[in-house]
Amino acid sequence: MYRHDAHAGNHGDVLKHAVLTLLLDRLRSAPGPRLYAETHAGAGVYRIASGSGEPTASAAEGIGRLWARRAELPELSAYFEAIGTLSPTETPSLYPGSPWLASRLLAPEDRLLLFEIQEDQAARLQDHLGGDERTAILRGNGLAGLPERLSGRERTGLILIDPPYSHPREDALAFDCITRIRARWPSGAIALWYPRHADDHDRHQRRLTRLRGQARLLLSAEIKLRPMSHAVCMLGSGVAILDGPDGIEEALGALLPRVAARLLRPSHDTTEEASRVPWRLGSFRQ
Repeated sequence: MYRHDAHAGNHGDVLKHAVLTLLLDRLRSAPGPRLYAETHAGAGVYRIASGSGEPTASAAEGIGRLWARRAELPELSAYFEAIGTLSPTETPSLYPGSPWLASRLLAPEDRLLLFEIQEDQAARLQDHLGGDERTAILRGNGLAGLPERLSGRERTGLILIDPPYSHPREDALAFDCITRIRARWPSGAIALWYPRHADDHDRHQRRLTRLRGQARLLLSAEIKLRPMSHAVCMLGSGVAILDGPDGIEEALGALLPRVAARLLRPSHDTTEEASRVPWRLGSFRQ
């Protein structure tokens, strides 16, 4: 069973949470109340330091690189402030999951709907966010159960779909979930996080093709930390955004190259291929 604890704060989290910060920041200007929902909420907060205080390898090459240069990314100040609240130290030892970050960025009248299927993760999430009266934490399969919980009470908001992709059918299940969300809640934004691997070009193109039919505007924001021929498991990741708020395309276009530059390994990721395509922002309109 997938456990996110070992990977918390990695480059995939950094991209996902940077995009989430921009999305929620722009949604705050829309009339409320807003809905924020997740299919795979996780534990809410993760330890990213060893017993000696050193960051884990995943966190060191993710948030560790950004944290050292956070003053250069003022549009992510809310993200960095959330981390600093958890770890008011020079080097963060705790890292917020997306539900905890969203709870900091949402207004008092907004609502959080969080699904988590693993019992111990749901219990930890309850410890961290259960006291927030805006928040409903449900133990169960979010891809199956979330669409049926949409009441239409909020006209705007964001749903994050973030499966672990440990099962070969998770792409298909995510597409089905998006279709059912659209049928019940056509006015909200949807974000789908996905990993990128060396051999997934065809699968990735099929993913984007299927998503285009679900949105008036589909954005695909990606960061690649290594050339695609590199023999490692996850070479980068992306977030597909369906009908995001006004201004998000321009904001991502300004942010992605700067985040990618700060995540690239200075000694390993300076090949011509990695330098040429460290980030990409695709835009598809109906």
